[in-house]
Amino acid sequence: MLRFYNENVTRAFAYGALLAGALSVAACGGSPSAPTLQTKAPSPPSLRVTCMATPTLRCTASVYQEGDVTAQAAWSAADSFRLGMDVPVTASDAVDFPSPGVPRALRVANVYIRADYVSPRWGRMRSIAPHAYAVDPASGAIPLSYVSGTAGQGGVTVEIIDGEGMGKRAVTIDNGSYMIEFQRMNAPFTARASKPGYMPDVKVHPGIVDDMYGYPMNSYLHFTLNPAQ
Repeated sequence: MLRFYNENVTRAFAYGALLAGALSVAACGGSPSAPTLQTKAPSPPSLRVTCMATPTLRCTASVYQEGDVTAQAAWSAADSFRLGMDVPVTASDAVDFPSPGVPRALRVANVYIRADYVSPRWGRMRSIAPHAYAVDPASGAIPLSYVSGTAGQGGVTVEIIDGEGMGKRAVTIDNGSYMIEFQRMNAPFTARASKPGYMPDVKVHPGIVDDMYGYPMNSYLHFTLNPAQ
């Protein structure tokens, strides 16, 4: 997520818009030797999206120093992580929002919950919740995570061969990274990385759990493939 999403974006599962403007430069008057002072513009805060799955799924959005912006945000769901991070979002038809932050399942699906917000100071911001959710019109939502990591090279097949998500697979991209989505929490699994000409690497994962802040903290699994003898 590689902690692709856990470290780089989780505690970060929030993506703020880029701050408009640049460095402001002020030159002190006086002698030619007077120093030039540079003031770096502050970084924009993150849009934080959080969801509670019990008894029904409800989500909130907030921005540091602006507080709760749930009612001002535009809410949507997406069928994959990639679609959830599209600009603009590619929305799923599996969920609608009868009121801000309150998703309603229209069919059985796995989705990410996203909020878009226009800050009066920072401009456009977007973020997805730390978990995806399995939604069903007949039952409550179930939080899901993903497993991601690296295998050192592109073209490696990473497949879950036992336990939670058995049969799911992904192929690493050119930089060696992969992502398998919609894994149930606290459920052990075994994954194998393989590629023709290399010895397969098999790893056992104890199950993805949340940290003290409610973010998946161990959703990564890295592999090393050595050439076959």
